[in-house]
Amino acid sequence: MLQIKYDDEFKNLINEPICDFWKLKEDIPDNVIEFITDISNSIVIKTYDNFLYCSRCVNKLDENNICSICGKNYSETVNNPKYINIIADINDIRYFPYTIHYYVFDIKGNDVILYIIKESIYYNNPTTVKPYKTSEIIINKAYKINKNGMYELISNKYYSFDEIDKFIYDDESNNFALDNELNDYIDFKFIYTDNIDMLKNTVYKYSHIWDAKEYLNECEICVGNIVYSPIHLKQFEYLIKHKLYNLALDDSYLLKYENKYKEFFNNDKYLNFMIENNLDNKEFNALTMCKRTDMSLIKFISEKLYYIEKILEIQKINLVELKKYFDSQNLSNEYLVEYLDYLSIAKKLGLDIKDKKILYPDNLFDAHDKLYTEITILEDPSINKDISKLSSLLELNVYEDDKYIIIPASSIESLVDESTQQQNCVRTYSKRYSNNDVQIYFMRKKEDITKSFVTIEVQNGKIIQARTKLNELPSSDVNLVLKKWEKQIIPVINE
Repeated sequence: MLQIKYDDEFKNLINEPICDFWKLKEDIPDNVIEFITDISNSIVIKTYDNFLYCSRCVNKLDENNICSICGKNYSETVNNPKYINIIADINDIRYFPYTIHYYVFDIKGNDVILYIIKESIYYNNPTTVKPYKTSEIIINKAYKINKNGMYELISNKYYSFDEIDKFIYDDESNNFALDNELNDYIDFKFIYTDNIDMLKNTVYKYSHIWDAKEYLNECEICVGNIVYSPIHLKQFEYLIKHKLYNLALDDSYLLKYENKYKEFFNNDKYLNFMIENNLDNKEFNALTMCKRTDMSLIKFISEKLYYIEKILEIQKINLVELKKYFDSQNLSNEYLVEYLDYLSIAKKLGLDIKDKKILYPDNLFDAHDKLYTEITILEDPSINKDISKLSSLLELNVYEDDKYIIIPASSIESLVDESTQQQNCVRTYSKRYSNNDVQIYFMRKKEDITKSFVTIEVQNGKIIQARTKLNELPSSDVNLVLKKWEKQIIPVINE
């Protein structure tokens, strides 16, 4: 049978054989259904308190990661983040349905078809019975692929690779999606690779994607990485043959043939290092920045690439020296955000950030807090005066017992100190606090009154939030004290 349709340029009507493809769940071969079932039954539920549960029975796993109800052994998947579904509270599992996409290649005559099979999983959890799992499997999309592009057979939408090129290289955001996957939140993505060798005699014949079979089972999958890149980009085959699977299947379209990239692919030292460590795109960008075959340095940069790029915009800093500085301060790269903030403020204040003493202060947090206080007061001198006035009024609400004392924040400096000790953002409340939009109190243990313990936010005489270090919740004993104090609070309102 033939169907009448427009050609790829949408200029002329042509006759084309109707493509026979799977349309219903019943069309999916048994081996693929078995693959889907195995994956679906290997998902592990993990709660925020790090307990693991069987995703079929919603039963807590034993110390050997085995479900005592169904006998399922999760040992192979509990350490693989691809198989972990994190929810807040196991009692609320009915509110946490999840979705899995399965990618499956098939050949129909001369056509290569890529199916995206969607499984929606949810739990029936009435209050009177044990939660139980149900799932729905549908063929979400089916793409017919040729050398120039791909048809989405269900919607009959056509994607031209040349048009994708223009979108990628002309759009500054480099936002790349071949379909509407991003409109749906997809928890898990898996590709069926048992039949991927059949692509050798198809439009994929130069891609060597089948050499990456094992990697494909572990990496994050999207349509562009397994359709557009393997067929349309020459660098894909090169990367696959050199076993640079991360680069090939992690946005290889970003590797334009520019001089800065040729330097690394034509240099045996860099190339061997890239192959040995199977660098991904962020790690490759880190290598181009530092030009050092040092994986610890590459990780330091790549894991916080955004902050590193922003730091370099302020000052062309030596990244080797930056890491040495962080090591000397016993700081992880998590604190690059504080360093970026410090440099930004130093530049605003007109300090010479080329000076090594400014660039690498003896104590990053002390230097940061000092400059933050200076810039805040400089930008609005009235803030500290208003905080001091408000603090005097809030002295009415000072609390003291045998163990604890609760006092109001008295200055910008006190907010900054609290923020540093607690590793929270209370320093940014200075303006709102000075305006009495919020009121900030510190709860301290009397045995060490200078050490931060609980940061408290109050509005209209009520505690809005109370947090210990790293924004953790206080213990139940401390909450009892806070509730007792809250009943005694005298509201101080704006005039």
